[in-house]
Amino acid sequence: MRLQRKTQGGPPVHHAPRCRVGRGERGETLAETLVAILICTLASVMLLAASATAARLSRQAEDREGDLWEQRQAAESDRYVGSRGSDRATVQVDGRSHTMLISGGDDIVSYRLTGEEP
Repeated sequence: MRLQRKTQGGPPVHHAPRCRVGRGERGETLAETLVAILICTLASVMLLAASATAARLSRQAEDREGDLWEQRQAAESDRYVGSRGSDRATVQVDGRSHTMLISGGDDIVSYRLTGEEP
């Protein structure tokens, strides 16, 4: 295929189509191939990092869910599994002190007045 360009007042000028100098017309250069390999490698590394992060977050969520489940079970059965050190607390109601039984854990807490005065 030849391209034509008209010049001012003269005959059309024919130009040969441009081709790569020093190479065949088909195929990729070494630099293009290396860039493509680099892009594929970076994409693979990013995918592996995302997968590892997702697995770690999933493990943490499962551990957290297990802790909350244990605390809820403790709250429903009047047991205390928290880190406060005591399952009792004193509160003031209408100027009188009352002892409360605390059950559950650090995140899920249930309170119940025991009827005892300290």
